[in-house]
Amino acid sequence: MKDIVQEYIEGMKTAPDQQYPGNEWDIVNELLANPPSEFDAILLWIFEEHKGYVAPRVQAGLKFVERNPEEGIVIIKRLVNSDDPDDRDTAIPYLWVLMIDIK
Repeated sequence: MKDIVQEYIEGMKTAPDQQYPGNEWDIVNELLANPPSEFDAILLWIFEEHKGYVAPRVQAGLKFVERNPEEGIVIIKRLVNSDDPDDRDTAIPYLWVLMIDIK
């Protein structure tokens, strides 16, 4: 499991160095199109820990929360309360979804 997860982690870490935000998006799209057996672990890392562009984190997070709602809510709460503005920005789309579901 660690090998494929580490491969995606390294890909996400080097994508921003290429000066094009779409590179991270491409990695997440590839992951979503061809999910490996470690799919949830990779989504979780991108959603919770990746320090890059917010849009790929949101995209990975949406899929993670869909597949793991209870764990996803715990992560969203942690992101909302983070000191890191990127973490908070990542959580915003989920707050909108939750507000819509509540109404």
